[in-house]
Amino acid sequence: MFITDSDQSMADAHPALAEPPAPEADRGGLDTVVFGVAAAVALAFVVWGFASPTGLGSVSSTALVWIEENLGWLFVTLASAFVVFVLWLAASRYGRIPLGRDDEAPEFRTVSWIAMMFSAGMGIGLMFYGVAEPLAHYVSPPPGTAEGESRSSSSGAS
Repeated sequence: MFITDSDQSMADAHPALAEPPAPEADRGGLDTVVFGVAAAVALAFVVWGFASPTGLGSVSSTALVWIEENLGWLFVTLASAFVVFVLWLAASRYGRIPLGRDDEAPEFRTVSWIAMMFSAGMGIGLMFYGVAEPLAHYVSPPPGTAEGESRSSSSGAS
């Protein structure tokens, strides 16, 4: 087997830039078994919700209460462990690996990147609370103002 110049240059390339190995059995496209099972479960759940909304709501509420009471500690532990892992990852030698080519300068400065992350966080908060907060005030207005879920509790009433 002969090694060509292009093979040698790929061997010297950063592992993240190398061509991925070819799959052994590339069926080329959709895995019909996995898709079929997932689609059947999702469709059954949607049909259940249309056929018996109160039944689905009851089962969902019971499951949520059980998970909160019995597995709440696991959720908190896993979330805390993930934060510790990410901090360890950032402080270790892996935290210094640049995203991109080795010879590229970052597209954005650190201050710009932090500003973008802050803006994204504010944007999702506004998108969520832009709908959730008015609905919460409609369902449960502040004490002494109006009856909940009434015309006078909506913002259009005077």
